Amino acid sequence: MELIQGQLHDPRLPAGKVDLILLVDVYHEFSHPQLMLEAMRRALAPHGAVVLRRVSRGGSQGADQAAAQDEQAAGPEKNSRPTVSN
Repeated sequence: MELIQGQLHDPRLPAGKVDLILLVDVYHEFSHPQLMLEAMRRALAPHGAVVLRRVSRGGSQGADQAAAQDEQAAGPEKNSRPTVSN
């Protein structure tokens, strides 16, 4: 395992090398979410995935709203790679 110091807009991960990026209750904290997600997508291996998990205290309805907010923050571009959110 290697520690990589990212930046506000870029995780500085090697292009095409990452199998899984797991984001738990953090995506809403990004100051530059679209740039960060674009950089993460570039880092994914051909069958890699970004998993967004937002922990909600509002039950399933709160989780659905949180997922919708994260999707909206990710921008209008459709994901070209598999993405899981629950």
